[in-house]
Amino acid sequence: SHLDDFGLDAALRSLADNFSQRTGIEVKYRSDLEGQRLRDETETHLFRIAQEALTNVARHSEATAVSIDLGKKGERVKMTIRDNGKGIEMMERRPSAGLGMAGMQTRARGCGGTLKVTAGSGKGVEIEVACPTGR
Repeated sequence: SHLDDFGLDAALRSLADNFSQRTGIEVKYRSDLEGQRLRDETETHLFRIAQEALTNVARHSEATAVSIDLGKKGERVKMTIRDNGKGIEMMERRPSAGLGMAGMQTRARGCGGTLKVTAGSGKGVEIEVACPTGR
C-alpha cells in the first residue's frame, strides 16, 4: 500500500530503511524522483525488482553495504542496485539457482525495459534496470 499511496520513491526509501533495520546491512538510497509518479505498472515492476535484489543480498551475498540509485533520464527511469558482497560466478550457478534473476528479467521486460547484471566472484553484484517512464 505504501507504493500505491506514495509512489515508487517513497516505497523504495521505506524498503531500504526496513531492510537495513532487519538485516543490519547498510543501505544508501538516492533518488532524483522525489514526489514524481510513474505508470503504476512501472512502479510495481521496479519495486518488485528491488525487493528481489535485496532478498538475494540478504540470502547470498555476505555484503555489508548496498546502494540503490533511482533516476530519470529523458523518457527513461533507471534503477541501479549494487552490493559489496562476495559476488557470483554467472556461469557456475546451480541449476536451481537464478529463479530470482529470471523473475527480475521478466519484470524488466514487463515495463518495456532492460535488465543488466554485472557480477564476479569477490566483486559484488550490480543490477541495472531501465524502463520507459510512460508519462
